[in-house]
Amino acid sequence: MIEVYLDYCVPIFEDSMSFSCNFLNTHNVTFLLNTNTAYTKRPPCCVFEKPWSPPSPTFANLLAYNSTLPFLSTEKQPSIFDVDWFVTQFPPPESLLFGYAFTSGVSNPKPAAFLFDAVEGWCQQNFFNFQEPSSTDLTPFDIPESCINAQACVW
Repeated sequence: MIEVYLDYCVPIFEDSMSFSCNFLNTHNVTFLLNTNTAYTKRPPCCVFEKPWSPPSPTFANLLAYNSTLPFLSTEKQPSIFDVDWFVTQFPPPESLLFGYAFTSGVSNPKPAAFLFDAVEGWCQQNFFNFQEPSSTDLTPFDIPESCINAQACVW
């Protein structure tokens, strides 16, 4: 799984999120790649989580349905469509908020958004250009040179 953040990284870092980043989830490891060479507070690559494995394709079945709401797509051609939200709040002491939204009323629902706690408040990450794997080309999951000897990320 590859996550690309074009303008800002996710707001889970105490120091800053004002750099573009990618998360590369491969070989049971999540790498955080700083894709903004001008931002030097973070290395080009660090190990974000190890071990790591992607969630099961049916992980949302473990979440309770919350509601169906209109959703504004932020793609090149904005559109409004309904999404089904599945949200849970973990009990104290964590009290973490976690949720996923999927397109509603279709035979093959696609992820639309992900909601989670951030450093301050919460964050909603909208998906666009979501694509199911269409080939067996695994080269996008090759570990880049900058990650070969990557150290653990420092928060």
